[in-house]
Amino acid sequence: MKINYFIYCFLIFVFLNSCGYERIYQSTELNYNITNIEFKSDQKINKSIKRVIENLNKNGDGKQIKVVVNSQRNKTIITKDKKGDPNLFSLSINVEMYLYEEEILLSKKTFIKENKYSNDNNKFNLNIYEQNLEKNLNEKIIEDIFRYLNQIKL
Repeated sequence: MKINYFIYCFLIFVFLNSCGYERIYQSTELNYNITNIEFKSDQKINKSIKRVIENLNKNGDGKQIKVVVNSQRNKTIITKDKKGDPNLFSLSINVEMYLYEEEILLSKKTFIKENKYSNDNNKFNLNIYEQNLEKNLNEKIIEDIFRYLNQIKL
């Protein structure tokens, strides 16, 4: 009985160890150094972008890069009912990222995430849902920005 227990434990350990887990925000070596981060808007996503860039920016070697970020949050009404009340909304977050080296534009990338949702009679629940939706869209954009900054070679 003890032998079967050890065999099961060993097999579970082997399967869990080789499942391909890899950290998403694992910092890799970059061939550039971000010296300045400038934000053109006041959005919640800017704090997250700054945190990701500072985590990546541990290398002091390479080109000195300036990053300019412009983010926008748009909520639009897609459809209305017969009374004129909104039925369907769209929430989109747009982030434009510019990379400069000594005032020369090296790269420009736009990240856009959008989600549609229906109206709710309870405005409190609708507000909570919109906040959660915005948080999820921000996290998706942050992941895209992280991948972009890791893959770009300047």
